[in-house]
Parts: sequence; structure tokens; C-alpha cells
Amino acid sequence: MLPPTAAATPLLRLTGVHKRYGGVTALDGVDFSCRRGSIHAVLGENGAGKSTLIKIVAGAVRPDSGHMEVDGQPVHFADPLDAVRHGFVCVFQELSLLPDLSVADNISITRPPGLAGFINHRAQRRRAEALLARVGCGDIDPRTTVRDLSLSRRQLVEFAKALGRAPRVLIMDEATSALTAGDVETVNTLLRALPTRARLSCSSRIACMRSMRWPIPARCSVAGVTSKRSRRAVAPNMTSST
Repeated sequence: MLPPTAAATPLLRLTGVHKRYGGVTALDGVDFSCRRGSIHAVLGENGAGKSTLIKIVAGAVRPDSGHMEVDGQPVHFADPLDAVRHGFVCVFQELSLLPDLSVADNISITRPPGLAGFINHRAQRRRAEALLARVGCGDIDPRTTVRDLSLSRRQLVEFAKALGRAPRVLIMDEATSALTAGDVETVNTLLRALPTRARLSCSSRIACMRSMRWPIPARCSVAGVTSKRSRRAVAPNMTSST
């Protein structure tokens, strides 16, 4: 159990975040925070700034101004790898998998098991099998070339890869857009099984977010992001238990 002071401090807090692309304002003074064990959905129309916010949290985009804190300490992510080192792992809509490598190679591409520069392929396959089973893809052979998988299966391999990095915050940027209805439910089940982590999901698909409503009480907030018709993001803590 976390100390009371740690539990009271948001895992992530954004304050007054601004981002412009030329003459277009993507984010205009966004405030956002999340705590451990919480699930947050960022909803908005196309061009509302959802992906920009997600990419700032994931270290892929730098804000023009504003502040970010992790566990109450100011941080500035230099790049996505820096974000990963802090425990912020993003599953983007655009897959990062290398199609000509095997599933096992992709899952462990940044830190393959081994010694003295030699990869332990057996350990790598076992690790991939365990992670694939967690995302409901135990039927995928880790030796399969990614190119030979369907788009939906590739997206779930991307989830397995993200889980392999032991995220403190799992971020999803339209990550379920390529999934079948059955795979979306698999992802929802996976999210419910990560109670000690924060989860931040971005989507323009309201039906997809509705499918994430739990049959048991859970903390879930919906954050609205600035659009052309609103000057400031609103992130109300709207608790849902249905």
C-alpha cells in the first residue's frame, strides 16, 4: 500500500499546456491530472487536440509552454525513450513494429534477453509467449514474421510490446481503431487487470469508449480537449461505476 502522501499526489499532472503549429492552436492552456489505478478517456472531434496531448505525455511532442509533473516532481521528456524510462508507454495508432522481424524480436527489440551481446532466443520466445497470452493472443507463434499477421493481430502485438516495458502509465492513442469488436473487449479486460497503473486512452470513437464501462465500481474520468470552438480544455472528474 502506498503512503498517504504518495496516494494523494497525482502520478501525472499537466498545468497550462499550450501547443501551436504555425497559426493553428492545438492546445490552449490544458490542465490534466491522473492518479494510480485510474482510467481516463480523452474524447473529442477530429482536430480537437487529443493526439497532441497524448504525444506530449508520451514524449513525442514538446509543448510550447506549460508544466508537467510526475509524482509531484517537474519533468521534461526529451523523447519517447525518455518517457519510457519514466514508465510512460504509449501504444500509437501508427504501429511501431518492424514487419520483417519476428513477433518475439519486436516485443523485446529494445532490451532482448541475453548475455555479453548474445541474444537468448529461447528466453525471448518464452517472454513473448507470456506477454501474448496476457493480451489474448496465445495462439500467435512468437517466431511468426509480423508481416504475416493481420492488422488487428499486429495491434495486439503492439499492446504486448507495451506491457513488456512494465508501464506505470499505459497510453493509447486511437490504439483500438484497427481492432475487431472481440479484440476491443480483450483490451478492456486487460485494462481492468492493471489496477495499480494509470491508463490514458484517446479516441474519437464514442462507441469504443462506451464499451469500456465496467460492471463493477471503477474510477474513470472523461477529459475534453480544446477545439476550434473552445479556448480551454475541461477535464472534469466524472466518476463512472456502470
